[in-house]
Amino acid sequence: MKSTFQKNKTIMSHQLTRLLSAFFISFLLLSTSAMANSFTDYNDSDNYPFTDADLRSRVENMSIYPLDLRYTETTGDYIRYYIKHKERMEQVLGLASLYNPVFERALAENNVPTVMKHLPIIESMLNPEATSRAGAAGLWQFMPATGRRYGLRQTNSVDERRQLYASSYAAAELLQKLYQKYGSWETALASYNCGEVRVNRAIKATGSSNYWDFRSKLPRETQKYVPKFIAAMYIASNYSLHGLHPIHPGIDVQSLDFVRITGRMTLQEIAETTMVPYEQIEFLNPGFKNQTIPESSIGYVIVLPQNAQYALIDKYPNKATPESSSLAINIPDSYAQRILVGHEYVNQKQRYRIKSGDNLGSIALREGVTVRQLQRWNKLKGTNIRAGKNLYIYRKVRKPIYKIVEPPKPDIAAIVATPKQVIVLPNTHTVKTGETLESIAQFYGLDYMEVEQLKQRYGTLQMQPGLQLDLLVEPIEFTGLTP
Repeated sequence: MKSTFQKNKTIMSHQLTRLLSAFFISFLLLSTSAMANSFTDYNDSDNYPFTDADLRSRVENMSIYPLDLRYTETTGDYIRYYIKHKERMEQVLGLASLYNPVFERALAENNVPTVMKHLPIIESMLNPEATSRAGAAGLWQFMPATGRRYGLRQTNSVDERRQLYASSYAAAELLQKLYQKYGSWETALASYNCGEVRVNRAIKATGSSNYWDFRSKLPRETQKYVPKFIAAMYIASNYSLHGLHPIHPGIDVQSLDFVRITGRMTLQEIAETTMVPYEQIEFLNPGFKNQTIPESSIGYVIVLPQNAQYALIDKYPNKATPESSSLAINIPDSYAQRILVGHEYVNQKQRYRIKSGDNLGSIALREGVTVRQLQRWNKLKGTNIRAGKNLYIYRKVRKPIYKIVEPPKPDIAAIVATPKQVIVLPNTHTVKTGETLESIAQFYGLDYMEVEQLKQRYGTLQMQPGLQLDLLVEPIEFTGLTP
C-alpha cells in the first residue's frame, strides 16, 4: 500500500492536473464580445506602457528566418489578451521552461524551426490533459486518426497523444511533411489547423501558396491561427516588457532524460527505484491511464529528470534502456534551413553512482568499456572504489549532420489544376439531428470565441433539430465545402 506521504503526493499531482485543465477550459470559453471589450483598448499604461506601434515594431523585428512574420490587428488583439490575463500566461510561461527543451530536440531532429515550440501554447495552453470537444488531445492536440497515422498508440491503457516525447516527435514529423508539401511554414501551420484539403482549396481560389495571400479563403479560426501563433511567439520572447513573471510548476527539473520501457512497470515502481517524487513521474508521463506502463515489444518512452535513468536501468536491465542523451541543449532556430545528410559519433560524458558490491571490472563489463578506460577517465591510480561515489563514463553518441538547402517549392500548378467548387457560406443554419453548436461551428470554420458567442445566444450546446441558427458571420466565398 502507498504511504500517507505518497498518497498526498498523488493528490497534489491530480490537483495540478485539474488546475491546468480548468485553466485551459476557461481560456477556450472566453467569448468574442468579452474579448473585444476587455482588451481591444487594453494598455497597462501605469506600469508597462506600450502602443500599437511598439507591438508592430517588436513583432517585425523578431524576423526569424524562414518565417514571414507580419503584424496584424488580430495579432495585436491576442497580445493584449495574453498581457491582460497575466496570471494565466505566467503559468503557461513557467510550463514552457519545462517542456521547451523536449520540443526543441524533436523539432530540430526533424528539421523544423525550433520556434515552433510555441505552437502548443495556442493548441493546449501547455496542458497535456487538454481535450477538445472534437476529440483532439494532448499538448499538440492530435485528433485520434491523425495521431494513429503518426504512430501515436491509443489503447485502454495508453494514449500517446498525451505523452511528451511521443507526441512532440509526431508533431515535428507532421509539420515537416506539411512544409515539404507547401514550402512555407505559415502555410504548414494553416494546414496543421484546418487540414490539407481546405488549404488546397484556398490555394486554388487564389493561385498563390502564400498564406497571407489566401488567408481570407480559409475558415475563420485558421485566418486567426498564424496571427495568434505570432502573438504567442511575441509573449514568449517579450514577457518581461509587460510585467509577466513565469510561474514554474514546482518541479525541480533542470534537464530531462528519455528511457524506453519494454516490460510492464508502474509509475510507483519507477518513483521508488529512482527516488524521484511520484508526482513528478506522473506529471511528466500523463499518457498512462492506469499509472502503469504495459508490456510492449517496441516499448514506450518515458520522461525522467536527468540522471534518474541510471538507477532504473540498473535495476531493470531487461526492461529499461536509454533512449537518447539529456536535453540540456540550445538549438538554433535556423535548423529548418538544413537537411539531414549523415551522422557523426562524439564522446558524451555520463555519470554512474557506485553501488555496494560494485568493482571496476563488473562496471566495465556492464558498461561495455575497459577497466583502464575507467581509470583514465576518473584519474584512478588503482582499482579501489567506494559505494555512493560517482564514476564518469564516456560513451559514443550519434549526432546528426545537416547541410544548408533552399526551401522546397510547392507544386502550385498541380494544386490549381483541378476545377474549384465555390460555395457561399450562409448566415443561417438549420440544425440536424445530433448536431451541436461545436460541430456546426467546426463545419463553418468558426473559432472557439465565436462558438462561445453562439453558446451565450442560444444557451445550450445541444440543439433541437429544425432550429434556425443565426451564425453571426458574414457570407464569404469559400471553396469545396458541401452542406
